[in-house]
Amino acid sequence: MPMRVTVSFVDPSMQPNENISLLANQKLPLAIHSFAVGDDGRLVKQLLSRIAFHFTFDGTQFHAVAVQGEDGGLVEIWTDLGGIPYSAEGVARRTDVAEIIYATRDLPDVRVSVGEKQHVYLSANTAVENATTAQAILATVTMLVAQTRPWLELLNLYGLGMRAKPAA
Repeated sequence: MPMRVTVSFVDPSMQPNENISLLANQKLPLAIHSFAVGDDGRLVKQLLSRIAFHFTFDGTQFHAVAVQGEDGGLVEIWTDLGGIPYSAEGVARRTDVAEIIYATRDLPDVRVSVGEKQHVYLSANTAVENATTAQAILATVTMLVAQTRPWLELLNLYGLGMRAKPAA
């Protein structure tokens, strides 16, 4: 799909070479809204700092955020899987969930943690070179979902998450 870039000039006497030179030195694909026309008619590179969205995978709603800094970006996904099982629901279930949480402590990208109100969170993040293009963000999110899937399925067995079956 060809990309079309429109360059407008406030000052008709300005030479377009500066703007074309700026565009020519950028890596493709260009991020959405990565350039703006300044008051003087010159293109100004804008650094997108944060893109957030939600998605559903296998019945579980995830949140995602992509953050771009000058030295690179970070993409993170997370979901609230619900409350940790009470001891009355089964001491073994509670102990098993605690062991799953403990098992993720040394993983480089995936974490299972307990937050406010004893809710269990599944999260994953990784550094990326460019967190401003849809292609880079979606490819990274897909990779992170693949990394979290075994943990999501394991936690579903213990009654956490959307696909979890209530205890009989």
